[in-house]
Amino acid sequence: MKQPLLIILLLLPLVLAASLNLQVQVPQWQGTRQGADARLPLIMKPGNPALPYLPVTVLLPMGETVVSAEVSFGRDSSIRSNFSLDYVRTPQPISVPAADNTVRNPAVWTTDAYYPAENVSYLGTQTWKGYSLAVFALYPWQYNPVSFSSADFSLGNDHRRYGSSAFVIDNKAYIIGGINFNHMVINEVWEFDPSKP
Repeated sequence: MKQPLLIILLLLPLVLAASLNLQVQVPQWQGTRQGADARLPLIMKPGNPALPYLPVTVLLPMGETVVSAEVSFGRDSSIRSNFSLDYVRTPQPISVPAADNTVRNPAVWTTDAYYPAENVSYLGTQTWKGYSLAVFALYPWQYNPVSFSSADFSLGNDHRRYGSSAFVIDNKAYIIGGINFNHMVINEVWEFDPSKP
């Protein structure tokens, strides 16, 4: 009984360490369908806001599968208020023209909450030449149709770093330099004074 429990406890750190962390650069969204905004795909759910998303494809290590996906956004900042988005129309075949009967989805357009509610969707795994590719849709932009406001979330503008030097002088902690998760050298000095609130 003790031997299988010991093996499980020894293998637990390996299982927990089998996660994959990615850093993704999010383009600035201007709220138009021109220029760089025109290259962003839209969430194509008829009746819902025509909001862009960020497609991400991840090459999975051999034999691995996706169990769950989690996105950590940086700080959110309301990029505009009194901002109106159009809704997605139902696709119409060109060969059989018909009237567009698409209406706004009341579950989205009458709720005072940001759409979409989730930060990420796992769309599935594809296989290409024997490689497994996990496909995700990230939602760094959200829209509240009741308050006519949009929120822009950052995926990489935080202060996480590695390879920094840290030390304490006169009860003040200092962090110097390092490399951020965009692999850029950081030329900063941070001071933490616990006596100041």
